[in-house]
Amino acid sequence: MFLYKKSMYKECGEWHQNMNYVIIHILQKEKEERMAIYLVQGLLSIISLIKRRDNFIRYMADITMLYFLSYLCAGSFDMSLSLYAVFLIAGIGKLQKISLGGIITGSWLCLYAGIGIVYQDAYMTLATVVTRYAYIIIYICMIFSEKIKQTKKVSADDYRYMVQSGLLTEILIVIVVWMKDGIGSRVVTNHQPIGGGIVLGISLVVGICYRQHLFRAGEMLLYDGISMILIILSGTRGYMIIFAMIMAVTMIIYFMDIPDQGNRMLQRIGVIFFVAAIAILWICIFDHGKTFELILRLDESLGYRENENLYVRELMKRIPWYRKWFGWGFGRSAAGTKEALTAAGLASWNRRYMFRKLLQRTIFHNYWYTILFKQGISGLIVMILFYARMVKRIFQNIKDRWIRYFLLMMAAGTVISLTFRITATCSILEMLLVAYFIRQMEEDNGEGEKENAE
Repeated sequence: MFLYKKSMYKECGEWHQNMNYVIIHILQKEKEERMAIYLVQGLLSIISLIKRRDNFIRYMADITMLYFLSYLCAGSFDMSLSLYAVFLIAGIGKLQKISLGGIITGSWLCLYAGIGIVYQDAYMTLATVVTRYAYIIIYICMIFSEKIKQTKKVSADDYRYMVQSGLLTEILIVIVVWMKDGIGSRVVTNHQPIGGGIVLGISLVVGICYRQHLFRAGEMLLYDGISMILIILSGTRGYMIIFAMIMAVTMIIYFMDIPDQGNRMLQRIGVIFFVAAIAILWICIFDHGKTFELILRLDESLGYRENENLYVRELMKRIPWYRKWFGWGFGRSAAGTKEALTAAGLASWNRRYMFRKLLQRTIFHNYWYTILFKQGISGLIVMILFYARMVKRIFQNIKDRWIRYFLLMMAAGTVISLTFRITATCSILEMLLVAYFIRQMEEDNGEGEKENAE
C-alpha cells in the first residue's frame, strides 16, 4: 500500500511537471507570435513613413489600420499602441515655436515621467504615459508641427482613402471576432473593446469633408450609415456618445442643406420627420424600447467601475494634503497605506477579491479619477487648462462655424467619453484629428488673409 501511494505521488508530481513545461512552452510560443506581429507592424509603418512622407492623411490612415490589425492579432494593445504613438510622432516631424501653455503641459508630464522612471516603477510609468497621456503629447506635437505648412493641399481622394480604409478595417475586425466568438457577440479582443475605434475619427473627417464640398450628400450618408452600424456593434457607450455628438452636427448640415444654400431643406426635413415618427411608433408601441435598451446596455450596471469610483473618492478624503494636490505619481500604487486599506474596505462591499483588486489598481476606467490619483488636483487643473486652450484655439482660428461645431463636439465628446472608458486608440486618433484640422484651417486662413492683403 505504501509503495502504491509513493508511486501515485510520483506520477502526480511528474504530471504537474509536464503540465508546467506545456504551459511555459505555450506562453513562450504566444510571446514569439506577438513579437512577430509587432515586428510586421513596425516594418510596414516604416515603409509607409517613407512612402507617405508628403501626405500625412494617407500616412495616418495606414498606421492606424496597422495598429488595429496588430491589436486584433496580438490580443493586446500595450506594444502595438506604443509603436502607433511613436510612428505618429515621427510622421508629424519637426516642431515650430511652442506656446507657453504647451511648454507648461509638456514639462509637467516630463517631470512626473522622470520621477516615475527613476524613483518608482519604470514599466508602470511608461505604460501610463503611452495609454493615458500620449494623446496630449501628440496633440501638442500636431498643433505646433511645421509639416502642415510644407505639405501640399489635401485632396478629397486623400480623405476618401482614409475613410474607406478605416471602414474596411473595422468591417474586417467584426468578421474576425464573429468568426471566433459567434455572430452577434460584442466586438472585443481579450476583453478589451476594439470595434468602433476608427469610426470615431472617421465621423469627424466625413462631416468636415461634406461641409467643405469634398464629399457629396449620398457619399456622406453611405459612410455615416456604415459607421453607425459599426458603432452599435461595438457595444461601447462612450463611443456612441462621441459619434452621436458628431452626427448631430452632420445631420443638421444635411437637413438644412447648408452646402447647397438650403435648396432641398424642406423636403429633407419632411423626410426626417416621417422617419422619426415611424421610429418612435415602433419603439413605443411595438418594441417597447427593448432594442434601444439593448443597444445602449441600459439594463447593465457600471459594475466594477462603481467600486473603482468609490475607492478613489474615499481615498481622496483620507490622504494628506500633498497627496491630494500632487497624487501618487505615474509609477506607484497606494497599496500598503492605511488610507488605501480603509478606502478599499469601504469600496469593496465586503468582497475579498474586490478588496485585493482595488489595492492593485493605479489606472481606472474613469480617466479623470486616474488623473486625480496620479497627479492630484494639480493634474486636473493642468487638464482643464489644456482643454480650455484647445477650445480657445478653435474659436479664434476656425472661421467656419459648422467646422467649429464639429471640433467642439469631438473635444466635448472625448471629455464625456473618458468618464466611462478610454477609447481603443486611447483618444490619440480623435485628438490628433482635432489638432490636424485646427492647424489646416489656420494655414488656410493665413493664406486667405495674405491673398486679400495682396
